[in-house]
Amino acid sequence: MSSVVAPVPGRAANAPVARWKHELDAGRRELESAYRIHRRPRRLLAGQARLTDRVLRGLWAEIDPSAGCALVAVGGYGRGELFPHSDVDVVILLPQPLTEAGGSASGIERFISVMWVTGLEIGHSVRTIDECEVEMEVTL
Repeated sequence: MSSVVAPVPGRAANAPVARWKHELDAGRRELESAYRIHRRPRRLLAGQARLTDRVLRGLWAEIDPSAGCALVAVGGYGRGELFPHSDVDVVILLPQPLTEAGGSASGIERFISVMWVTGLEIGHSVRTIDECEVEMEVTL
C-alpha cells in the first residue's frame, strides 16, 4: 500500500464519482464475503486499505490537483490497517498555505465532498509541510 498519492501530471480520471462509489461498495462486499469464509483479520484490514487506496487515487485524479499537492494517508489507514466502518484519515499536503493557493481551495473542497458522496467517512486536514512541523511540535 502506498501512503502517499502524488497526482499524475495532466491526467485526470474520466470516470464519474458514481464509478468510484460502485467500486467501493462492491469491494467492501467482496472483502466481507472473503472474511466470512477465511476469518483472516489482517487480510481484511490490508484489503480495506488497498481498496481505499484505489478509490482515493481515482477521486484525487478526478479533481486534477495543483502541482505540488499530495494526498497522504495517516493513522490506521496510513499503516495499511483500515478497519471496516473506520474513518479514513488523510492529510492534503499543499506547497503553500491555502490562503495563497488560489484556485486549489475549490478543488480541495470538491475532493472532500466527493469522498463523502462516495461513501468514505473521512478525517482530514489540509496543511503545508511547515504547518505539519508546527503541529508536530505542539503535540510532542
